[in-house]
Amino acid sequence: MEKFPYTPNHTIQPSKKFGSKFGPILGSFFLGALLIYFLFPREKTVERIVDRPVDRIVEKPVDRIVEKPVEVIRTVEKIVEVPAQLSDFQKTSEAVAKDIIEAESHQLGAGATAIYPASNRSVKVYIFGNNDEIFKYVSKSEIVARVESIFRRNGFVVYKDDGPYSPTWIVLKINLLPNYNKTTLSGSLRIEINQNVMGFAGGLWKKSAVVTSAYGETISYGSNNYYKISSEFESLAIEACNDLSAAGPTEKIK
Repeated sequence: MEKFPYTPNHTIQPSKKFGSKFGPILGSFFLGALLIYFLFPREKTVERIVDRPVDRIVEKPVDRIVEKPVEVIRTVEKIVEVPAQLSDFQKTSEAVAKDIIEAESHQLGAGATAIYPASNRSVKVYIFGNNDEIFKYVSKSEIVARVESIFRRNGFVVYKDDGPYSPTWIVLKINLLPNYNKTTLSGSLRIEINQNVMGFAGGLWKKSAVVTSAYGETISYGSNNYYKISSEFESLAIEACNDLSAAGPTEKIK
């Protein structure tokens, strides 16, 4: 192998050697570090499991009673003036006064319109003759029975003379006279509706029996027709009964 001679190149600077100068210094540094590491105690981190009481917060649903607002009721006293209580007498008087004032505005009752309604739809029947002798020719009991029957059939209660009080009387009147030989009866038959009414006149109130309506006819029967007298009273009773059933207030004055 051919060797070439070394020719120094002055353009290339030789590298400086630090070993001779810094070598001992670096060795001393590393030796000191090792001594410090092994000679002095060091802290060591060790993980250990330590049991400690821990407060656990567990959320549980709790039923809470929510109080509702209390309703406050206020009682306010109010003084009200109340009129004095009317007595029974005052109440009755007031009602009667109103009826009287109302009656003043109605027409005057006449004929059938003058009849008052029968209280409790009750009546009593009476019969009168112009003399006792007349009942030798006609039957008193038959006439009364027929008239009473008419009123009963139309819904009236007929009281006997000794029975309960009734303010309405049905009065039968016979005014007949026989001729000289007593073969003929001539005269009138009449039915009157008599009622007890309270009236005012001359500055005085008075309860009076008043004939509110009357029905009648004139007859002349021979002895062969005396039996028809009962039928005549029956016809008059039908007319009187119809008017008494329809009794009511009169019409107002226009």
